[in-house]
Amino acid sequence: MKKIRVGYIKNNYNWRRNIFGVPVGNVEHVRVRSAGSILGKVLKRAGLSVPYAWQLHRSYLSCPQVDLMHLWGTVSLGKVPWVVTTSIGMPMVSMEMESRRLIADSLCDSLCKKIIVYNNFVRDKQISKIAKLRPGCESVVREKMVELSPFQEKIVNDYEEKRNYLPDDGYIHLAIVGHLFFQKGGYLLLKVVDDMIRWGYPFKLTIVSRLVIGDSWIDGPVDETLQEAKSIIISNENIKWYAELSNHEVLKLLKSSHVAFLPSQNETFGYFVLEAQACGCPVVTTDINSFPYINSDHCGWIIKTDCTSGDSPRDGGSSMRECIRDGIRRVLMEIIGNPGIIEEKGVAALRRIESEHDPHKFSEALRKIYEQALDI
Repeated sequence: MKKIRVGYIKNNYNWRRNIFGVPVGNVEHVRVRSAGSILGKVLKRAGLSVPYAWQLHRSYLSCPQVDLMHLWGTVSLGKVPWVVTTSIGMPMVSMEMESRRLIADSLCDSLCKKIIVYNNFVRDKQISKIAKLRPGCESVVREKMVELSPFQEKIVNDYEEKRNYLPDDGYIHLAIVGHLFFQKGGYLLLKVVDDMIRWGYPFKLTIVSRLVIGDSWIDGPVDETLQEAKSIIISNENIKWYAELSNHEVLKLLKSSHVAFLPSQNETFGYFVLEAQACGCPVVTTDINSFPYINSDHCGWIIKTDCTSGDSPRDGGSSMRECIRDGIRRVLMEIIGNPGIIEEKGVAALRRIESEHDPHKFSEALRKIYEQALDI
């Protein structure tokens, strides 16, 4: 059988996790150059305004012919059939209306063969966006949709292996990773853990973040809140902070952590959850957006926010943050009362990764999507 040549544009984390990160059957993934995106970069460097349409994939420069394009989070204006993977639905609401309509039209176009969504939350989000921008096109888009979550290899084979990495110092080691620290609930976690450490509870917390802040995610003034967070970190010897670590070092941290946290106020997906679970590290998340599809009280902890996913941070944001704070405190007290639950949930997390994100199953599913897109 002839090889299927599938083009992709970018060589970054999202594209690797969803497109070319594992071998796919009779498929050759080929990186191609987009004339539109190259022109857009040139104009940006010159300080000129770049129309969104110019940044989209249009044609190829000095590249082999491909049978199909596979994009992540964007659309194609070229003449080759294409599929796209989205983690939150397209277009982003922050875009200007003209660009949003352009994306909606492209998704409805016959050259768009498949729209790969992570789960039902993303599916519903995508249909809702199309319904608002191009009423009547919902059925066309719905027909193209197929569910496929990102792959994730196990990083430790079993919990017996994980025990070899866990510190034997009598402390329960917690970790949170993410530059959008305040959006991801890091500040709420920091405050709760700091209090509990000062009350004598045996916790150690490691933070990996540039501590990016925005006034939508906090209740007080930005500068004062950021300074308070840094002061807490500096004054508590059981809290470590790294502005940045390589992915290898992050995985090393997760292997040596008992519990990971991502109690986000807003999140598109959360690859960190998968990586932590693959390290046998149960995760504490909220119940927003895609989290219930990748986490549960069986393999981790879900904090109920009592807010719908459509709430903006400013609408009921303070009450949502209070829910998250209380939830973090309850989880930590549960762990203190029953430390064995960490291993129980860690074992379940590893089983979940093996069952739901197996690279071989992902590869086979992606091959079938490509074949269906090309009517092979």
